[in-house]
Amino acid sequence: MAGQSNARRLPRNPANGLISQFLSNKLMQVLLIICILSAVFLFYNFATTKQDFTVKSRELYKAENQPINVKSDREEQIAGTFEGKQAKAAKTESEKHAREYENDYHVLFIFSKMNPSMKGKFNTAFGSLFEHARFDDKETFHMHFVCEADGREFIEDYFKEHISHPSFSLKVHFHDTKKLAREVNPKVKGLQAILGNDHDYFSDTAIFYLSLALHTVMPESVHRMVQLDVDLKFKTNIRDIWSEFKYFKKETLIGIANENQPVY
Repeated sequence: MAGQSNARRLPRNPANGLISQFLSNKLMQVLLIICILSAVFLFYNFATTKQDFTVKSRELYKAENQPINVKSDREEQIAGTFEGKQAKAAKTESEKHAREYENDYHVLFIFSKMNPSMKGKFNTAFGSLFEHARFDDKETFHMHFVCEADGREFIEDYFKEHISHPSFSLKVHFHDTKKLAREVNPKVKGLQAILGNDHDYFSDTAIFYLSLALHTVMPESVHRMVQLDVDLKFKTNIRDIWSEFKYFKKETLIGIANENQPVY
């Protein structure tokens, strides 16, 4: 037909629309991220200071982790009872006892069933101990030995020959092995039964469990005590061991070091 245009409209490509929409969405995401980052930046730099935020965070953390010192109804009831008053009195007496004997350092060694090998170990242990031992003028070092008559004689001779004039206040105490075993045995019989040991009442094997019953058989003047073996060699001041007591809580009764020998 005359005058009619020969131009044809090309069909629309769907891919072009998808690409355009995709670019538009990406642009919106980028703009949104920029807005969020800008808001955070403005908050930290204008709404508050870094120092204030840190301080507030620390205060909040401290408040969340601070133990709440609120007594329960049950604790309040116990505090007013006879048992509660007894517990309070015992605590007061314990604190007084600790202050009274705070300058006493007690260490215990078991020197039972002496033999030539033990004599050599004793010489090594106590030669090195006194080489490094240092105590203040107001402090007293108490050494306790669990031994038989021949062991006591050997120790007394050793001190007369080698430790006649120590550089600090020193007191030596002896405990008879069998007598102490008789006191310890009833207290550890249950444990012995669990471990498969059934010993006589006077058996000195009960001394093996002495560390678990020290607080029941030692004199009341002993507030803190360290028990060690005699097959040791000291390379530093033995007094340093007592610094471990600062990690004890009020209810802590005993602390036991790891043993490297597989038999234990």
